Amino acid sequence: MYNLNSEIKEFLSNIEPDKIYKDQASEAQTQLRDYLQSSEDFKDMYLDSFLTGSYKRNTAIKEIKDVDIIVILNKPATFTEPKENVKELYNLLKKSFENSDMYEIKEVEQQQRSIKLVWRFKNEKDNEIRDEELTLDVVPAIRGVENSNYNLWIPDKNLNKWIKTNPQGHIDKITEKNQSSTDVNGQKPFVPFVKILKFWKGESYKVPKKPKGFLLECIAYHSWNDGADNWFQCLIDGYQSILNKYEKYTYSGLSEDDKIDFIDDIGLANTSIHTSTTFGNFKKFIEKVKNTISKFNEVESAESKYDAILKLQEIFGSEYFPNPQETDKNINNDNKSSNKSVSVITGSSKNPEAKPYG
Repeated sequence: MYNLNSEIKEFLSNIEPDKIYKDQASEAQTQLRDYLQSSEDFKDMYLDSFLTGSYKRNTAIKEIKDVDIIVILNKPATFTEPKENVKELYNLLKKSFENSDMYEIKEVEQQQRSIKLVWRFKNEKDNEIRDEELTLDVVPAIRGVENSNYNLWIPDKNLNKWIKTNPQGHIDKITEKNQSSTDVNGQKPFVPFVKILKFWKGESYKVPKKPKGFLLECIAYHSWNDGADNWFQCLIDGYQSILNKYEKYTYSGLSEDDKIDFIDDIGLANTSIHTSTTFGNFKKFIEKVKNTISKFNEVESAESKYDAILKLQEIFGSEYFPNPQETDKNINNDNKSSNKSVSVITGSSKNPEAKPYG
């Protein structure tokens, strides 16, 4: 197989969030957590807080659009469902944010399990000052065990009840999976693969929007096949493993609008994720995975490295995946690199400046 390590690593660098988005996310979440500790409306309810979501797990890509913050309430820890009124709690949080003059908040919206804030900031890009927005999702929680941020209770507005979750456990498991994965070209590959999967989902097809990032992380985590010795093999193994594990569910007989319940939670053992992703959404996802595996096969059989890179651009788009070089035309089937062969078991770029991959 052609040696595509440098091109895929450049691609990873290109989809890494710019420093300005990381800085703005850090500033916004810090200000918000400080505010909650001092808010006249909420400070008596505040006990602690911590970050979660893709920003915290380092699986965010491109512009960081949202930051998730778990706010631990000053309530006794409980093994059983809390008695606090879900609606009253959301109203209290919403009132506190609406009274805030800490920074410009465009809107405050009560969501199913969080309060959504939209924060505005300025960003200079291409010698132009642009208005940008960052969503802060504040999730109130009550501890299941005293002095522990594991196994929390969070309120569900639609169900009007408290449900169990373990975002800190999810963070730990993602980190452990990445650290224990076999190096590919000098880098731990699991988190980079998750980033590529998220990018691919947005680039390959935009409708339906689901499954989104959190569910994609869980799918990748539970199907991960470690051991690739080059980046292209890592992609093949990752997509093939997803297909091997989850294609069987497309024959489950569910209706298109039924919510799926067969993706395991990473943080909670023996627990399926409550998701709004429908069976129709999931079948579309698996169909696209199969199509992409077939395209990977075309990459492998391309007559030159130049053509192989163009095939990868068909999968990931030409805006972020690097263009082939003229010299790549001379690398053909007669002088491929020694990367191990890939077996597939199924049938004008603007190239942004490379960003440091962390």
